[in-house]
Amino acid sequence: MFWRTKRPHVDPEDEAWLIECWQWLTGVLGPVDGQPPRELVLPTGTYFPTTNATGHARASYYFHLVQRHMGVAERHYELVAQERRPDLGRSVVFGSMQTGGAEGTYSMRGNTARVTYDPDILSNPMRMVAVFAHELAHD
Repeated sequence: MFWRTKRPHVDPEDEAWLIECWQWLTGVLGPVDGQPPRELVLPTGTYFPTTNATGHARASYYFHLVQRHMGVAERHYELVAQERRPDLGRSVVFGSMQTGGAEGTYSMRGNTARVTYDPDILSNPMRMVAVFAHELAHD
């Protein structure tokens, strides 16, 4: 009536898949408590100190910090600002209208990895960090 039989939180098939994924990840990255110990890098001022740089120099500063924390500082990337999206103005019905688009992209051009970013994210350092970390994860 008012009670239910206890069921596991995860189906057995899903549990087996999750364990397999963690085993694979541990094989690729090594154990969590391995040497050197891994550190969780958070998008905070501790790991990403502020800078007075502006424009592309600001993006480049945060991009290089993300590279260093991800262990890919020695790799060469071409960092390019995307073209600004057109301002579509406001609508009485829809409010502020914007064109869609990615805040960053990753692509290969020959032997060079190219990362682009939306210049509208320059005012938000932690958003830049998130976008750059996402794009570098493609590599």
